[in-house]
Amino acid sequence: MKNALKIKVCGLKEDENIKDIDDLGVDYIGMIFYEKSPRFAGNSNFNLSDIRATKVGVFVNATIDYIKTIQEEYNIEVAQLHGDEDPEFTQQVKDLGLTVWKVFGIDNSFDFRILANYQGVDLFLFDTKSPLHGGTGVKFDWNKLKDLGDQYKFMLSGGIGKEDAAAINELSLNGLTGIDLNSKFEISPGNKNIKMLKEFIEQINQQEQKQ
Repeated sequence: MKNALKIKVCGLKEDENIKDIDDLGVDYIGMIFYEKSPRFAGNSNFNLSDIRATKVGVFVNATIDYIKTIQEEYNIEVAQLHGDEDPEFTQQVKDLGLTVWKVFGIDNSFDFRILANYQGVDLFLFDTKSPLHGGTGVKFDWNKLKDLGDQYKFMLSGGIGKEDAAAINELSLNGLTGIDLNSKFEISPGNKNIKMLKEFIEQINQQEQKQ
């Protein structure tokens, strides 16, 4: 039997929306701390003290000082590094006491051998390569992940929508631990459609229970 996939909803910046998503029982909520993103959460006024889901801060080529500031202000537990961070920098982030996820944008020329350099990373997240660093609503070819075997644990991101539940449950990828949901579930940037998320999560859970 396959292990249940973890669910992360990312790109959140509105207090009530975050609480409603947390009530769905998701595993992770993600806030983007990258000023060029339309989902930038750094100017938001929200209270995460009662949130049960693990809190993920998303950064793009940020400084250690900035990540530390966000860690202290929002009590994030995971740093998702979505830029050009090298292995040494990921270790510095880990030294802050944070779990570290490293994101790689996938295209036809991506060389998966680079993952071996990131020994200290807790989890990889594979997204569609884009100068926007995510949130494109576009999928990459998931078949490119089949050759990874169980050497690396990773989450799948990039253009996942409500129509993809069946295809996700049919994936046979040993290292796949979860999925990252963002732009395809939005009413507007940073504001998610709770009804759509609820229906999608129910579809994923129903399929997993059958396996």
